[in-house]
Amino acid sequence: MLTRSIIFKGTRQGILAGINEEENIDNILEDFKEKIKENENFFKGSKISLDLG
Repeated sequence: MLTRSIIFKGTRQGILAGINEEENIDNILEDFKEKIKENENFFKGSKISLDLG
């Protein structure tokens, strides 16, 4: 089963990043950096809000 540590959703105000509360913080941060790096143009200039649950 695939578990995502962070999920991004587009909103009118920018991008909302939701985290899996059961995931290790190091994995969350690594996934966060990787997603931004892989999709740099999508995130460029956007405001990102982090939903901590």
